[in-house]
Amino acid sequence: MNRQKSILAVGAHVGDMELTAGGLLSTCARLGWKVVLVTLTSSERSAPEGADLQQIKQTKAEEAAAFARVLGAESIVLNIPDGFLKASRKVAFLLRDLICRDAPEIVVTHYASPHKDHMACHTVVNQAVFYASLPNSGRGDMPHSVPELLYAENWEDNEDFKKELYIDTSEGYALWQKALQKEISVLQCPFLPIVEYYTIKSRLNGILAHTGHAECYARAASHRTVKRMAPAAREGAFQTAPALALRP
Repeated sequence: MNRQKSILAVGAHVGDMELTAGGLLSTCARLGWKVVLVTLTSSERSAPEGADLQQIKQTKAEEAAAFARVLGAESIVLNIPDGFLKASRKVAFLLRDLICRDAPEIVVTHYASPHKDHMACHTVVNQAVFYASLPNSGRGDMPHSVPELLYAENWEDNEDFKKELYIDTSEGYALWQKALQKEISVLQCPFLPIVEYYTIKSRLNGILAHTGHAECYARAASHRTVKRMAPAAREGAFQTAPALALRP
């Protein structure tokens, strides 16, 4: 019997992975993969001044769970205060245990970022992937070397973001849009029409990838492969990043 494929997405705040990697997560769900979405903080400090932060945290965790239910996914929201996320050993090993539990084909998280929480998330996920690969851990499970460690394209992190991989998300686009309707706080983002931004980006990346919709990712340095291109193909040719094909 074939093992069910899986993907693990880890975001610093509710909405981060739903927006930046939601098309990928939805496409994997449509293909029958197990989808696990871990959020390290509830992003409660984005609420208006004077708001009840405990109520905001609960509401955002419920929205993350509702998004996941549309996909048939698992949602885990940690109780870490927004703005105080650290790349702690405790969080790294929690993520490490999830990686070893599900043996995901893909782990996706934030790109290296000037945003403190995004950077902490990026660092702790990289640590977790390393810990998961180590044999003889003494934790009663099997090690797992993640085949693809990807960094999502985020408007706050894109100063030097390198588009290294396009993934066709057309199959999951409608499901992604349906799931986003469950995250009211994301839909009502006060400083940017954020859902519209990522919806448009999905189509623009699709055009560049010669498909309907796509998302673009950077690859972890240890997961990159370099392919040489013939000089004739380089001269004046329109080139995009390589594509990663998803399979059921």
